[in-house]
Amino acid sequence: MPSTKNPFPGMNPFLESSWPAVHTALISFIWEEISPRLPEDLLSRPEERLEIDEAPPHTWRADVAVTEPWQEDRASGWQGAPTGNGVAVAEPQIVHLREETERWIEIRTVDGRLVTVIEVLSPANKDAGRARYKSKQDDYLATDVNLVEIDLLRGGAFVLAVPEEQVRRPAGTCYLISVRRA
Repeated sequence: MPSTKNPFPGMNPFLESSWPAVHTALISFIWEEISPRLPEDLLSRPEERLEIDEAPPHTWRADVAVTEPWQEDRASGWQGAPTGNGVAVAEPQIVHLREETERWIEIRTVDGRLVTVIEVLSPANKDAGRARYKSKQDDYLATDVNLVEIDLLRGGAFVLAVPEEQVRRPAGTCYLISVRRA
């Protein structure tokens, strides 16, 4: 197995092989950095949406999510246990999720109006889920919302909210950030 130690200055090209963990960390780091710098009338928060593979698909925002790479459709050793009042606890529902969870950062006014969305692009945004991402992007652009897109992926299609032919890329440029004002 080749080493994933970064032999290059700058961004590590091996990060894409463990993108879900990297993506989650980037969202957290960005949120922690921008939150204290916002004016008092703005709040930021990381957001997440899960999509359950059903027909038709349903999307939810989880209050709590516990994940485990179970090999079977039942939790290993699960048994409903009686609670103190004699009521049995139900067996957990095993939900198979798509490979990636959508994550982004929202900046809102204190009264809840969405001001800015920060998207750190994922491989799904640039490949299989490109049409879905472009639809979400179009929804943002049709409103009075600023859109910041951070593309740290070398592969996949161009999906930023600016025409690709207007983007100047110096030789060797692999990563892009687009800021689109409302």
